Amino acid sequence: MALAALNPQAIEGYKGSRKPFVKEATINRELAVLKTLFTKAVQWEYAL
Repeated sequence: MALAALNPQAIEGYKGSRKPFVKEATINRELAVLKTLFTKAVQWEYAL
């Protein structure tokens, strides 16, 4: 998925698709990793 295509609905869809399989804490950890990756992508100018 391109960074430009990421929106709140995509995040909520991801959370909803994971919820039946993992605990909420796992989802929060995964989102924290994604947040770090996207922050680095912006810092490294992969996403403008």
